[in-house]
Amino acid sequence: ADEMPLRVDELLPGLKVWVSTFHRFCAHLMRRWAPMVGLESNYTILDTGDQRTLLRRVIKDLDFDTTTYSPEGIGSMISRAKNDLITPQRWQAKYEYEVGNHLQAVVGKVYPEYQKRLIEANGVEFDDLLLHVATLLDENTELARGLGERYQFVMVDEFQDTNLAQYQIVAAIAHEHRNLCVTGDPD
Repeated sequence: ADEMPLRVDELLPGLKVWVSTFHRFCAHLMRRWAPMVGLESNYTILDTGDQRTLLRRVIKDLDFDTTTYSPEGIGSMISRAKNDLITPQRWQAKYEYEVGNHLQAVVGKVYPEYQKRLIEANGVEFDDLLLHVATLLDENTELARGLGERYQFVMVDEFQDTNLAQYQIVAAIAHEHRNLCVTGDPD
């Protein structure tokens, strides 16, 4: 990620090209638009240890056993959900009537409380950066249009690794001008 801007500058000296990872791009956008998702612009990005500590606290506070329902396991399920644009409310609606998967029911209780506490602490995890920005762009067409004007040409490298949240962000920004280039492996 740090090498790419240097390569671009060598190829296109003097041109203003912004090179970024998805997470860095979303963190940049969230500093300005954080209040739209209930955060202050000086929000904190939690590291893995802080996430586990908060998840462990939520799991215990909801009277679940952290050895049976580990913060790592629950956190992994929440991470996948966020990357698939599944909010706590969508999770609950999706699994509310599904019988037989107790773990999904536990996540259905932990996930909303975890998100509530993240917001209360003015914090996000890396997956939240993607989920929040994808949601903002989906719900605010003027914001998406404005970013599309600012970033008229978009290129995504390693496109085969793009998840649904990342894809929605790119689609929203590139929608207006349709100047999108992607590279990736055919696998």
